[in-house]
Amino acid sequence: MGPVAASAGAVDCPAVERRRNPRATSLYQLLDVHYETVKGLWEERFEQRYRFWRGFWDTAVAGYLG
Repeated sequence: MGPVAASAGAVDCPAVERRRNPRATSLYQLLDVHYETVKGLWEERFEQRYRFWRGFWDTAVAGYLG
């Protein structure tokens, strides 16, 4: 086996996967604090420009905030 073949399989990878903590992220905190407020104000402040509230956001955010 030549030097190229020996080094072809070498890959630097972390040995252990680090667990994420979504609650520590800015996105989580932003959604947790402001999502219901934005949803409540949508019709009055944003609907004319951005159209109706799309319900799939409720599902997506609820899944993320878990």
